[in-house]
Amino acid sequence: MKKITIGLILILGLLSHKCTSQQKSFDETKYVFFLHNRFVQLFDLNTQHPEYGKAEYIEIVDKFRQSGFIVLSEKRPKDADPKKYASKIVHQIDSLIKLGVKPENITVIGTSMGGYIAQFVSTTLKKPKLNFVLVGCYRDIDLKEIPEIQLCGNILSIYEKTDTLGVCMQKRIETSKKAIPHFKEIELHTNKKHGFLFHPMDEWMQPAIQWAKGDYNLQAKLSSGKTLAEKNVFKKNNDSIPYRLVYPDKEIPSKRYPLLIYLHGSGNRGNDNEKPLEKFSAFFSDSNTYNKFPSYILIPQCPTNDVWVYFPDFPSSLAASTEPTLAAKLVLALIQQLIATKNIDTNRIYLTGYSMGGEGTFDLLAREPKLFACAVPLASVADTSKANLISNIPIWAFHGDSDKVNDVKYTRIMIEAIKRKGGNSKYTEIKGVGHDCRNDAYLNEKLWKWIFKQHK
Repeated sequence: MKKITIGLILILGLLSHKCTSQQKSFDETKYVFFLHNRFVQLFDLNTQHPEYGKAEYIEIVDKFRQSGFIVLSEKRPKDADPKKYASKIVHQIDSLIKLGVKPENITVIGTSMGGYIAQFVSTTLKKPKLNFVLVGCYRDIDLKEIPEIQLCGNILSIYEKTDTLGVCMQKRIETSKKAIPHFKEIELHTNKKHGFLFHPMDEWMQPAIQWAKGDYNLQAKLSSGKTLAEKNVFKKNNDSIPYRLVYPDKEIPSKRYPLLIYLHGSGNRGNDNEKPLEKFSAFFSDSNTYNKFPSYILIPQCPTNDVWVYFPDFPSSLAASTEPTLAAKLVLALIQQLIATKNIDTNRIYLTGYSMGGEGTFDLLAREPKLFACAVPLASVADTSKANLISNIPIWAFHGDSDKVNDVKYTRIMIEAIKRKGGNSKYTEIKGVGHDCRNDAYLNEKLWKWIFKQHK
């Protein structure tokens, strides 16, 4: 049988270990305590569960280890008491922290009974920076039967919709009085009941790995089972552009929904289909605002060698190129495809963007003024000669008055140009704020209320 690392032995080894310049320091190393389910505790590792098959404990541990973690885990004795075993884990975590390991680099991952042990660890340690992944390990009756649990730390809850032994733990979170800086919950739709956690399935292991690496902006799941920010690639002829698409939760086929397009800044260009979401999801897709304004959200990613709009003679001239960039053409074509294939209200298509994306917002607005119901450009530059084309479109622009990247004067002169053409655009200039004014805009609920009131 393949040997599994026992946490206590590993920690004792670390006590005498000296890092060299070629080895990871404690600041870089990430540790996972994996606590398995009750079936593994009671039976031999080769025993087949009558419904779920073999519990692939070794394979799960190996997958965490292959993801770059130092994994501390063991097959618990049959008579192990959950609370007493939790005390053992508490002692091991305390030992790591005394060695200089940062709490945020330690994650306790527990499945089923192991998840309950993890909850006791969280309750005892009361360390907000520790990470916990609790998999299929909560029922509402626990509030009465185990009232002493008070979760603390960054908590990721994962449960399967068809599992009656582990359900949504929102009520436990609400009754916990300790600090929980980050909380996410993912509902899986594997149809494997409690058996999903017997196996190293990507559906639960990948979010657990992301969480243990400090990525708290996970792709949440809608009640429909779709990923909140679904990955896609749009192809036209020989060209392509990656994008994310957010669906309205509980989408009703007979209903039409708004479409919001977000254009990211130059720092998020590439083809990983990840960076644009990191910059925007925290401001809208993962916030309470999402539930108030159900909509589709399109988040395309501009290639590294392209831009949303090109100013050939900038800064001597603000004139944009006659033809749109390839990235802009692909976005416009993608919007048309979504209109043709999704339940989109074509009278409520909204456009926003930051920095290079704000510039792209003004540019696409001028190129397709009949397409958009409103626009929100942030920290941008714009072609003032196009002001007449967009003067009748509702616009709310934002810019920090201390911007050292795109001078605030560029938004000022564009707004003035629009007003001279009879427009009545809104403009918010944020005192003391530099280039990044996203928080000031996207965390402003008044903005979202304004956007979703707009119709063509």
